[in-house]
Amino acid sequence: MKNVLEALPSLLSKENGRGIAVFFDFDGTLAPITKTPEMAEMPEITRRLLRRMLAVKGITIAIISGRSLADLKKKVGIDGIIYSGSHGSEIEGPDIRYSRYSGGGRRRIAAAKAYLKKKLDGINGVIFEDKGSSLAVHYRMADRTGAEAARSAVEQYLKNRLIHGTLELKKGKKVCEIVLPGMMHKGDAVRWIMKRKGLDKGLVFYLGDDITDRDAFKELKGKGTAVYIGHKTSARYVSFYLKNIYETAIFIDMIIEYRRRQNE
Repeated sequence: MKNVLEALPSLLSKENGRGIAVFFDFDGTLAPITKTPEMAEMPEITRRLLRRMLAVKGITIAIISGRSLADLKKKVGIDGIIYSGSHGSEIEGPDIRYSRYSGGGRRRIAAAKAYLKKKLDGINGVIFEDKGSSLAVHYRMADRTGAEAARSAVEQYLKNRLIHGTLELKKGKKVCEIVLPGMMHKGDAVRWIMKRKGLDKGLVFYLGDDITDRDAFKELKGKGTAVYIGHKTSARYVSFYLKNIYETAIFIDMIIEYRRRQNE
C-alpha cells in the first residue's frame, strides 16, 4: 500500500470539476480510539478543518459510524454534514433522512442487554453501549479472560434456538455488536448516500480503520478510493493508507486547498 498523501495530487488531477465526496469513519479516523466510547473526542484542529472543508464549493462530507446518530452528531457538532449512525440504519443530512428503527427490534435489543448484563456481571472492563437499534459489547478494557467471556456470551446468546435468526452479530475492533437482521452496513450507507446525492460522477474517498469499514471499501471498488487508517491491513479493495488521525487532518487540508484553487 501507498500513503495516500503521496498519491493525492495525482488522484485529484482526475477530478476535472466534477466534485469531491469524502466519507469518514469516526472512531480511529477522525477521533482517537479510547478506552470507552464516551471518552472519544475529535481534535479541535480536525473540527476546524471539517468546517472549512464544508464551506468549500464542490465538496460533500459524510461521516459513517457504528455510533447512534444522536451520539455521532453530538461528538462532531457541525451542521451541514451528512451523518450516518448505526452503520447506516440512521442517516440524516441536508435534504435527506432515513431510519430503520422498529419497536419490536428495540425490544429484542433490550432483552439481549438485560440477559448479557446479568451473564457478564462482575467481569471488569466489559462495557455495554445501547444504541437502541443495536447493542455493542466492548471489551477493550477487559483482560484476556474477560474478553473471551464477553465474546463467548454474545455468540452463545445468538445461537440460542429461540434467538437464532432474530438478531445478528457484527464484529469490530474489540467489540461485538448485536444488530437486527437485514440492517444496513457501511457499504449500504455509502451506496444510499451516493445515489441520493448524485455523487457517482465525481471523485469519492472513504477513510476508515475498523473491520466494519470493509463493507464500504468493497462498495467503492471501481467507484472510488478506499483509504485505511493505520500502518497495515488485510482488508481487500484498499490500495492506500494514512498512518493516524493526524494524517487524516493533513488529508483534509490538502483536499481543501486543491478545491479552493479550482474554484478561483
